[in-house]
Amino acid sequence: LALLAQHYRCSWEWQPALLDQATERLARWRAAGDGDGDGAGDGVLDEVRAALDADLDTPRALAIVDAAAAAGRGVASASALLGVDLEDSSRGA
Repeated sequence: LALLAQHYRCSWEWQPALLDQATERLARWRAAGDGDGDGAGDGVLDEVRAALDADLDTPRALAIVDAAAAAGRGVASASALLGVDLEDSSRGA
């Protein structure tokens, strides 16, 4: 998530705080998960696809998932498209 937050066309430097921000973002996404399970995340997935189709705009895609998670919409499908597994391996399954 720290790498996806940077657009590939922009120069940037690694900062340790980026990892902290990514960890916090992942926690918010995990809390949102599938939302209420009624397909609310389908629109989020479409929006993320559109952002990626627009010059691989990963920062915008992350912002879309952030907004959906904050609104309680499902983000599991959209996060999977971005290669982010919401399963918390530290909790055990």
